[in-house]
Order: sequence, then structure tokens, then C-alpha cells
Amino acid sequence: MSNPYQVLGVARDATDDEIHQAYLARLRDYPPERDADRFQAVRRAYEQIRTRRLRLQSELFDTELPGVDELLEVALKGELGQRATEERIQQSIKASAVAWAAVTSRFRAP
Repeated sequence: MSNPYQVLGVARDATDDEIHQAYLARLRDYPPERDADRFQAVRRAYEQIRTRRLRLQSELFDTELPGVDELLEVALKGELGQRATEERIQQSIKASAVAWAAVTSRFRAP
């Protein structure tokens, strides 16, 4: 996964408006008929960080932890034994809690 901030050419602490302006500028730089792959990369990057909420989620799940919903779906299909599934769900929940604490600590007032 490429860094969406680098793709758009903005700082991590950029405002929603700065990110939107950078997105529009990149779309002008890489029109789909000229560079379809770059155009898609710009669109994906913008969708990933276009609001503060999405930026938090992006940073939280930057490690690409498996989602609990995904794990439950696998379990319902019977692709894993129940014990293995429960262990993976517990690991995912613990990892998510640790990641969430790390991300939110960056935004607390001093």
C-alpha cells in the first residue's frame, strides 16, 4: 500500500481543505486518458484520507489488521475451526485496541 499523503503531496497534518485542493491539482496533473494508473492511485489516496475520520482509520489500520467482520464471515463459512477462529478474533480485537490507543494518543491535548 502506497502512502496516500505522498501520493497527494500533502503533510500528515494537512486540513481537509488542503487535502481536497491537492487532490484536484493531482487530478489535473494526471488525467485518466493520459495516465490511468496514476489517476486511480490519486483517487484511492484521496478516498483513504479525505476526512479527519478516514485519516484516523487509515492510520489505525495501516498495519492491515484483519477485520472482525471478515473473521466472522470466514468462521460462518466453516473454513476454520471454531477455536482457531475465536483465537484470531481475540488477537484482532487486542491488536485493534492497541493500535487505536496509539492513534488517539497523538490527538490528545497536552
